[in-house]
Amino acid sequence: MMSRIAVAIFLAVGFVGLAQAGEPVSPLRGETAASYQCRAAFIPSARHCDARCDAAFAAEEADERFDCTQACTTQSLYAMGECRAAGGAKPASALASR
Repeated sequence: MMSRIAVAIFLAVGFVGLAQAGEPVSPLRGETAASYQCRAAFIPSARHCDARCDAAFAAEEADERFDCTQACTTQSLYAMGECRAAGGAKPASALASR
């Protein structure tokens, strides 16, 4: 049940845009700055993960591709949730100094 909810949320937030991997992540109407920072930080990696799923599984392996895509989605949603809970993405300079 949680995976279905996660997939639905990710579809609403931006998973549809994963097919257009070259498109930039833009702010949504009414979205907070922290939420946008987190989406901008994690959606590119989710797009890359989804592309790897497409490349790894042929059309006849639809179930395996779905499982792979669902894992990418779940992992990205969890990471974005953790990021939002922490108050947004940390600047690269702060991470590099650790």
